[in-house]
Amino acid sequence: MIQQGTYEWLEQRRGLFTASAIFKLMGKRGLGATGETYVIEKVTESLGVPIPEITSYAMQHGTEFEPLARQYYEIAFHCEVEQQGFIVAPWCDQAGCSPDGFVEDTSKMIEIKCPYNPVIHTKHLMIKSASDLLNQHPEYYWQIQMNLAITGKSACDFVSFHPEFTGWKRMISIEIKPNGADIILLKQRIKEAVELKESILKQIEL
Repeated sequence: MIQQGTYEWLEQRRGLFTASAIFKLMGKRGLGATGETYVIEKVTESLGVPIPEITSYAMQHGTEFEPLARQYYEIAFHCEVEQQGFIVAPWCDQAGCSPDGFVEDTSKMIEIKCPYNPVIHTKHLMIKSASDLLNQHPEYYWQIQMNLAITGKSACDFVSFHPEFTGWKRMISIEIKPNGADIILLKQRIKEAVELKESILKQIEL
């Protein structure tokens, strides 16, 4: 396994459509301008040019506290979580995901979010279902659906953790199951994105 965030991990993902950004392809009326821009980013990476990484203190906070959140989850649910590297989709070699962990001895995985702003975590406390997650954070919903579609796991716990909260409010875990119709749509959008990417590459090479 190649550790997430390393140079080698970034190289594995170069030019591929990844779960963390797949929501950009899921516009209500097709790929749209956002999806097409994402495709062009993947074309650029495929040409050997890295896209400048946009980082913020909030993102650094999430990375810093993810191990603590994973440990807290393990204690809360009396389990062990195995960290994962990048996994290429078995149904498309142009797409992949990097799950936050597989729950050992189960068919479940987890997706961890550690918001810097406690107000965001408070909003997460109101999430009770997959539809709530889709309405509040479509980017997380589609990320999880893609993770499930690639790994074949039967469920994914959406986990939100903030160390400043006390008691059960410190961490919430909402089980999200695969949505067959949404996964079909997701795969179709990825197929369209791959075709567009290949078309643009051919155009450039003319």
